[in-house]
Amino acid sequence: MQFGTNYVGHFKLTNDLIHMMYLLVDPRVVFLSSNEHYYGKFENYDFLQEKFYDKKKNYSISKLCCIMFANELSRRHDWADVVTICPGPIDTDIDNYFLKDYDLIKRWLKKFFTLSVEQGSLDIIYAALSENYSKKGRVHLSMGSMASPLLFSKNEKACKDLWKFTEKLILEHSKSRYDS
Repeated sequence: MQFGTNYVGHFKLTNDLIHMMYLLVDPRVVFLSSNEHYYGKFENYDFLQEKFYDKKKNYSISKLCCIMFANELSRRHDWADVVTICPGPIDTDIDNYFLKDYDLIKRWLKKFFTLSVEQGSLDIIYAALSENYSKKGRVHLSMGSMASPLLFSKNEKACKDLWKFTEKLILEHSKSRYDS
């Protein structure tokens, strides 16, 4: 579910809309990722099997896949600006998924070390609208500053393989949905 929500849905929506972007003067796509992507390296797609599921690792992988998709999208469509952004720690309910009930101290402390949802969304809006990122091709931001994502996310072969895997995954799930 995480992989589908955090990555595959973005892949499908972007690819469904990409033809419309040709009509725009300065097209830009902004993907939301997370600094957790630094912990998401993978060698195959076993992590999608239930027996290998690890919620923290799969979250990291799904965010890494967003960056890999952005890199491949930028290679395939170099006429568009592609920005990935890791807004930093934001006080959302996602931690409830990772923190155990006994982590009350962590829950209390996070209030002092996280941004509000409103604060976190400002970087995303800025990345989408600022002229600072136009005509730059592929840009990665972390907490408002230029940053370098995990080196693995720039591996051209891995990005192309992920693209093909995702297309196949969508096709298989689309067929099974309509065959029943």
